[in-house]
This record gives sequence, C-alpha cells and structure tokens, in this order.
Amino acid sequence: MSVFISLILFSLVIVFTPYFLNKDITYLINIPSAMIVFPVTYFFAIGIVTAKQGNMALKSVFHLERLNQTQLENSKVFFKICGDLSIAIGIIGVFIGLVAMAHYVWDEPKAFGSALAVCILTILYGLWAKLPFYVLEQKCEFLLESIASTQTKTEHF
Repeated sequence: MSVFISLILFSLVIVFTPYFLNKDITYLINIPSAMIVFPVTYFFAIGIVTAKQGNMALKSVFHLERLNQTQLENSKVFFKICGDLSIAIGIIGVFIGLVAMAHYVWDEPKAFGSALAVCILTILYGLWAKLPFYVLEQKCEFLLESIASTQTKTEHF
C-alpha cells in the first residue's frame, strides 16, 4: 500500500512541479500514449468480463450505493481488472516506446524525443488510470463490507 501512495505522490509532483515553475503542462499530453492505454484497457476488460457487467459498472460509478450485493461484486471485479490492466498496458507501452527509440536512434535522432515521450507517458497514464479504478474498487469493497455487517446484525436479532 505504501508503494501505491508513493506512486500517487510522485505522479502529483510530476504534474504540478512544471505548473509552479513555468505554468506549462502541455508536455504531459501525448495522444499516442493515451491511445495505447485508455481504449485498450477498456476493451481488454470488456473481453474478460461481459460487456453488460462492464457497462453496468461504468454507468453506476456515481451511485454505487444503489446496487445490490451481486452487482457490487461484479463492479468490484471489473474495476480491479481495469486497474490491473491499465498498469500492464502502460508497461507494454514502455516497450513500444523503447522499440521506437531503438529505431529512431540512428535514422532520425529528432524523432527520438517523441519516442521517449511515448515510453515514459504510457506508464504514467497507466498509473493515473489505476487511481480512479482503485478508489472505485475500494468503495465497492467498503459497501460490500457494510452490507455484510448489516446482514450479520439482522441475523443476531
């Protein structure tokens, strides 16, 4: 858990340091890196669970309290899968960036920088994508525990 908190703090430092120094964070926007991480994570997660479960989990993000126990369990599984996949896809993006860097190092040295950006930003986007999924997974876990404790209290009466 402390590693996860350290990664959160590290990513926040990366985001806000340039803002305080020169007010420019546009270098953190890289469309190829985002296209590697976000849609691929969603489609792989839908491939693991059913599309119905995945869409139900995404639609219920703002009202998880209304779900029953089975729906909460399905949503928790979907959010865990998405979080884990986002990190894995980010790591795959690092390798894609490394291959591009190796290709451009001799032929076009000016393109080396953009390949390096893909390499670094895909893992950063993967970590950023993990954060909301982790929070949602923990919220589902909390709600499941509260349902279980409510059921235990009603059984004793």
